[in-house]
Amino acid sequence: MNRRRFVLAASATAGLSAGSGCLGVREPDGLRLGGILLTNRRPERVEARLRVTRDGTPVLDERYALAAADDGDGSGVFRNDAWADRVGVYGVRVDLADGPSEAFEYTGDHRDGTCTIARVGIREGTVAFGSHRATEEAPCRPDGES
Repeated sequence: MNRRRFVLAASATAGLSAGSGCLGVREPDGLRLGGILLTNRRPERVEARLRVTRDGTPVLDERYALAAADDGDGSGVFRNDAWADRVGVYGVRVDLADGPSEAFEYTGDHRDGTCTIARVGIREGTVAFGSHRATEEAPCRPDGES
């Protein structure tokens, strides 16, 4: 088989596979964000602005006054909103009243299972971003599920 026929055959096979659902199980670029855990790890009170975008569209813009960390466990807030049932690329930005502004983009590369929780830790001099798999109770449900 010559190269042109091979490329055409491979393209047709990929097209048929995608249409029949073989590749349909792969989600588009992005993830299901079940929530954001914003934690203060500093020994003093912190004022923070949390902004979230989904595919570039703002979905959350709120300010929080977080108490000082208690014995290293931190003080924080957990947010989960209407975005939880949608796959997308999520941008999370934290602006501190007395310090740095940091942002991170959660994409398909940062997926942890079917539902991901963003972890944002406010530390001395920086904001650290991470993620972990959501529990069964998390509000990440595909459209139509209860």
